[in-house]
Amino acid sequence: MASAHDSQAPASALKVGDWDVDAIANRLSRDDQSTRLEPKVIEVLVYLARHAGSVVGREELLQAVWPGVIVGDDALTQAIIKLRKAFGDDARQPTYIETISKRGYRLIAPVRTAAPEPQAARLPSPPAAPTRRPRLGFVVAATALVAIAAVLVLAPETATRQGVAGGSLEVGSEATERPTLAVLPLSNQSGDAQRDYFSDGVTYEIINALGRFSGLSVISPHSIEQFTARAPSPKAIKSELGARYFVTGSVREAEGQLRVTVELSDAEKGVVLWSDRYDGAGGDLFEIRDRIVKDIVGKLAVKVTRLEEQRAAAKLPENLEAYDLVLRARALLRKSDRVANREARALLDRALQLAPDYAQAWLEYATAERQRSIFGWTEDPTASLQRAEQFAQRVLALDDPGSQAQAHGLLGVVYAIAGKFEQALMEADRAIELNPNDASAFDSRGSTLLYLGRTDEALAALQTALRFNPAGRGAGSGSDHALAYYTLRRYRESVAAADTALARYPDIAFLHAIRAAALAKLGDQDAAREAAAQVLRLDPFSRASDYGTRFAKPEHQAHLQDGLRKAGL
Repeated sequence: MASAHDSQAPASALKVGDWDVDAIANRLSRDDQSTRLEPKVIEVLVYLARHAGSVVGREELLQAVWPGVIVGDDALTQAIIKLRKAFGDDARQPTYIETISKRGYRLIAPVRTAAPEPQAARLPSPPAAPTRRPRLGFVVAATALVAIAAVLVLAPETATRQGVAGGSLEVGSEATERPTLAVLPLSNQSGDAQRDYFSDGVTYEIINALGRFSGLSVISPHSIEQFTARAPSPKAIKSELGARYFVTGSVREAEGQLRVTVELSDAEKGVVLWSDRYDGAGGDLFEIRDRIVKDIVGKLAVKVTRLEEQRAAAKLPENLEAYDLVLRARALLRKSDRVANREARALLDRALQLAPDYAQAWLEYATAERQRSIFGWTEDPTASLQRAEQFAQRVLALDDPGSQAQAHGLLGVVYAIAGKFEQALMEADRAIELNPNDASAFDSRGSTLLYLGRTDEALAALQTALRFNPAGRGAGSGSDHALAYYTLRRYRESVAAADTALARYPDIAFLHAIRAAALAKLGDQDAAREAAAQVLRLDPFSRASDYGTRFAKPEHQAHLQDGLRKAGL
């Protein structure tokens, strides 16, 4: 463990483990490796290093690194994830940064002073107590550092390849944000409408691979499904999805040959930035997908680590027929229908007979079993949930990094349903570490934190999920939003969140219940009783005491039940 003397080393002269930390250049280096990180990420590391061996609370870190600025708790989580990724650290068996449940983080790697440097180059020690109003000069300097870092990471390529049309990339203009990209459904040009699932599968593969790059924000597949039947304008993509860039294209199969065309466009300017065509045999699909992903990432000048490249690379199935069966099963599972679920499981049985170690087949089977458990399509929901866990664990035992990210996310949901919240949180964090754009993992993280009573953190995670999945919010995440606002006693926002979700899912009794409780707390008794009547219409045996039982803190359960009783439930 580092000594007290070492932990007070100047920020720009630190050595953490076997890594040199250059806080002036925002860089970690070791031997011939060098990694540049955002200024705030380096500041988190420096603060932890100054308190090496000690637990540093999340609130303390937020106030020290973002003084006087209101940021979501997720900003700190992302900073820790990026540090672990840079160090090659494992959250489960850490050698650098240890997560202390419900408290904060501890730097456990040795910290020592590197080569001495001039006094002028050193950063000041952190203040004993963070000030409420930061000095203007500090804010301007910090903003400039962030902007410089963003330009270095996101600056467009100086050279363009043949096929660029209509304009140039100006990613650096979004100084402090990752470029946001939407991959719209690739159209099926095969002349057979029954093959739509195949073009949808190619779209899904591209989105999933792109999502594993931390320098890029990728809109969830759930949000782009609405554009299967309509072609949106660039303005609609910008306003409805919040995406600056979008990809369109088509898939054509003919006589064993495959052609995929793609275009990358700027939604703000309404111009095509690049387009290309990829040809090959049917068995070349995964190679084509990898080329498309690399080309898109290159055009957006996204910073890519070697580990992210490995995770994004396609894992070839043992049997292409098994792959086709999995795509068909996935399309059926999206319907959330009992009969479709049964048909999907039959297809997955056939896929696993052809390819017993096919990770995606096990993953979709786990999803199918989770669906059966949640919706009550089985006489034994607990057994289905256990099978979902077993199948997801099977994925983790297979050599497929991309599928493993999804398996961790699914396990987070399974453990949350089972009330194993600490395990659920660990799995959700691992999923986000492997895929920083996984809206479902952020949803799972938010739901888990909500029931653990860490409501501010929960809301931050849920809002991050909504950023990645702006149009596809499910009934579960909608109720979590409404319940988070209610728990924070932000009743008007709770009603608004419930109304938004009910517009898509009008028959979810829990949403009506949260709305009823929030309206009662606002003093709108007539509307509260009307909402309570909707609860009873959908669930005639519902009682106030049935709600909030998953909360870890009794006061949160009592608060919800009190609102429901006031609503007349």
